Amino acid sequence: MLKKSSYSNVILHDVHCHIMYGVDDGAKDKEQSARMLEIAYKEGIRNIILTPHYRHPYEEEEKEIVEKRFRKLKAYVEKKYSDMNLYMGNEIFYYNGVEKDLQSGNASTMAESRYVLLEFMPGAPYSYVKGAVSAMFRNDYIPILAHIERYECFLKDFEKVWEIKERGALIQVNANSIMGGHGGKEKRFCRKLIKHDLINFVGTDAHRDDTRKPEINKCFQWVLRKYGEDYAKYIFEINPWKVIHNEEIIEE
Repeated sequence: MLKKSSYSNVILHDVHCHIMYGVDDGAKDKEQSARMLEIAYKEGIRNIILTPHYRHPYEEEEKEIVEKRFRKLKAYVEKKYSDMNLYMGNEIFYYNGVEKDLQSGNASTMAESRYVLLEFMPGAPYSYVKGAVSAMFRNDYIPILAHIERYECFLKDFEKVWEIKERGALIQVNANSIMGGHGGKEKRFCRKLIKHDLINFVGTDAHRDDTRKPEINKCFQWVLRKYGEDYAKYIFEINPWKVIHNEEIIEE
């Protein structure tokens, strides 16, 4: 049964997930992908950017597999869920020179936009993250920091969040982290980000249909109750919609 939001006009998006099967540590086969898509649909998610890991340049054969499976899942969704849309992306493990892979099309931006979802090692120094953000802008890309609640440089020094935002980086957090699924430290950090209006996107970072599921509605309902309709719509619908349509996100 579809979980209806208290604010029915909000269309939920997922900008970070590993639903594509057989390409990373996410869904293992097409049946598991199908079960994850069913969960997402019941959660109320209607637009999904698939973000398989990109940790090194794809070989030509690997790129063809990713594209082929994306087409298969897209066709499946169009037949099974007529009001759900899939888009292609990558969660890119940043390394020096990844800009060339983006420019060649080997690595995927988010829904063919200028937005790029970047991942780092948990212990990556702030200087490295800052350098990655600068490199993205130099090459006309807009960086989104994936699950920022995992990076020690920000957990240890909250002021660094303000600084990286001032440099133009956008911030994504995982729904489960907001709700305490990864411990109290990450929960407190995420809720502090929300309190200070520093989050741009919430994603599921889903990997399975039994654990790390594509669940977002509980988090959405919490944000809706705590911070109201406008803010909930902003991070769960408006910003993701702007990414999909390659429109600028202007922060006040």
